[in-house]
Amino acid sequence: KLEDNPDLLAIGQELIILPVPGVYHTVEPGETLESIAKKYKVDVSAITEYPLNRLRPPHELQVGQKLIVPGGRKPYIPRVVHAYRGPIPENAAQGTGSFGWPVSGVITQKYWDRHRAIDIGAPKGTPVYAADSGFVTYAGWNDAGYGYMLIIDHRNGFQTLYAHLSWYYPEVGDSVAKGELIGRVGSTGRSTGPHLHFEIIKNGVKRNPLGFLP
Repeated sequence: KLEDNPDLLAIGQELIILPVPGVYHTVEPGETLESIAKKYKVDVSAITEYPLNRLRPPHELQVGQKLIVPGGRKPYIPRVVHAYRGPIPENAAQGTGSFGWPVSGVITQKYWDRHRAIDIGAPKGTPVYAADSGFVTYAGWNDAGYGYMLIIDHRNGFQTLYAHLSWYYPEVGDSVAKGELIGRVGSTGRSTGPHLHFEIIKNGVKRNPLGFLP
């Protein structure tokens, strides 16, 4: 991205220069003024009262809407790996034994011999949910091409893996509930566009997720 690497600037490229110090934000699915303000560490009023945003009560947002966040600072996710070591605590969340869809979208690549997962295409920022309850054993960057990735151990022989995320919420050692928001769709790592790479692993073997999803 240009914001991360100014050397990518090209002749003829259009730039957006803000009239005040801050962040130019595109509203993503599931976002609210409160979540946007929290993300950029500002008060909600900084967004609602900025005249160029043209927001009027009840301040309803639309996906794709552009907002200026005065004084906002873009969050940074360090490319570090956090993996759990040791036995999983007895009081950690355990899977229900059934899986739900982790994201709403379209299957762009199915499970086959050289791709032991499914890819679910969805716009960047689409909410990603835990397919079942469990314990987070991996959260962070993956150098093998998966980008930002989460692994949940469901403590019943199953694990699920969520890759190419643009953002993730739980940390290693957290318990998550089935259907809990855990991240957002992205295109990090080796990816050709926004999607979720989703794996179901049973006793160490990658299985076809479509055989377990409703």
